Amino acid sequence: MYNSIQHFNEFGVRKIEKKVKTFVREGKDLADLVLGIKEDLFELGRNILVEILEEMDEHLRKSGLRKNNWEIVRKDETGILTTFGTIRYNRTYFKPKAGGKRKYLVD
Repeated sequence: MYNSIQHFNEFGVRKIEKKVKTFVREGKDLADLVLGIKEDLFELGRNILVEILEEMDEHLRKSGLRKNNWEIVRKDETGILTTFGTIRYNRTYFKPKAGGKRKYLVD
């Protein structure tokens, strides 16, 4: 999550500042400004969600408790539709050592 926020601070804030300057200088429509800022903030939201889900998955992969009960089968990409828009992220497919159904534990 921190990488997404740091990236936004470096690049996203500049994009918003540029949109605000264009709005003031050229007298653009307020609706255009709102939509532009909204898209930048939604992009931040999507990036944060992807980073959180992938960090959780990585934590599960490394977890000693998980290693006692679950084996890694493979890693897959998936997508979810959120309020921020569609996100795509990688998650790990696990199978229980004692038998049972395979699962994506991050879900």
